[in-house]
Amino acid sequence: MRSSKQQTKIFLFGLLLMFLGSLSVNLYFLKDTEKPQQIKDALKVKFHATEVEKFIQENPEVYTYFKDKDFKNHTEQINFIREWVFNNSLGEGDTNYLNAFNTPKVIEDLFLASEKQEKKPALTCGPRAFAMEQILMMLGYQTRFVSIYFVNYYPDQIGSHSYVEVFNPDTKHWEINDPLNNIYYIDSSGRKLNTLEISYMHPNDFKPCKNNQVCGNGVLTDDISRFPESFKLISFKEYGEDFVIFLNSKYYTSEKYYKKDDATIESFFKDKKYVFVF
Repeated sequence: MRSSKQQTKIFLFGLLLMFLGSLSVNLYFLKDTEKPQQIKDALKVKFHATEVEKFIQENPEVYTYFKDKDFKNHTEQINFIREWVFNNSLGEGDTNYLNAFNTPKVIEDLFLASEKQEKKPALTCGPRAFAMEQILMMLGYQTRFVSIYFVNYYPDQIGSHSYVEVFNPDTKHWEINDPLNNIYYIDSSGRKLNTLEISYMHPNDFKPCKNNQVCGNGVLTDDISRFPESFKLISFKEYGEDFVIFLNSKYYTSEKYYKKDDATIESFFKDKKYVFVF
């Protein structure tokens, strides 16, 4: 058996090796400060590619269906996908449809409704947004899942609405696509907007559109554009990333208690990694 003195030497030698290894790694990254971010970006790309491959394997017919369609440009394709999700689903909350948050199954059922005239799945905003997001990702688009919150309109509850933002290669710009209402948003010049842009705008300076001919407040039955404060508390999530929360403290008090959620704004988002106040 080794003596306690020998064991101590071995332990100290092990610690020294660990220290030298850690030091060499730190010195390596100090020489190239961009290296950690490059590694992170490379891992993100690999994860994203693996997930996209999985989505295609789960719904190969849907992937082929969209891939084989002839679109003039990306804008036309994005609009078609949003309208396709909207047209092949029902808005009412059918409690008999139990697959709402099984996104591959939702996409399959949307496809069956579209091509086989089978029953449309009843989907709220979140499941429709997840379905649209996965279809866009299969086709190579960058996406992010967005929620806006109506905390000033529900005294006891933190209400929310969700949709997708997609980076449109035609415009080199992130754009809102809402498959629950089949809408996007534009400014006075007709340029499509993203959520952060709206968050800084006066409600008279933007409007929802179903297409270029039908725009304005009447487009929405439950008119979200009448709730400008909802664009002042926002959460974003790119696939595989953390939620990012943007809170405009001029509009919301983080300490306010909401009975139905048993939470304040602060505690409601406590599991989210980043909070930015603007």
